[in-house]
Amino acid sequence: MFYVFHNRTNSIAEFYWFASYFICEMKVWNEMKSGMGFFGDIEMLHIYEELENLIVFKNKLPNGHWLAASPADVATDQSLMNCMNTYKRRAPFTIEQINRFIQNNQDMFFKIE
Repeated sequence: MFYVFHNRTNSIAEFYWFASYFICEMKVWNEMKSGMGFFGDIEMLHIYEELENLIVFKNKLPNGHWLAASPADVATDQSLMNCMNTYKRRAPFTIEQINRFIQNNQDMFFKIE
């Protein structure tokens, strides 16, 4: 799921919309956080947690329903912009770490006959 998220979040609006969608609609955000723990990338895990907190604060209503994410939401949201910039700086290291983990643990991912 990291690659799905990463490859589709080039702008702040995409970053916000996909994160909101993964948290509110697809309910896969916890799996993405678990994945970062599995691959040992605690820094990215913290970025995910910060982003989740921002989205929950911005969009979750007291009754548990969610507001729809809109690109207009992020036009002036400096916290979200800071989180995205931190994410973009960290992502290349995350990709390298995931790739290295898979290379070093091929038996967990591939069945070679």
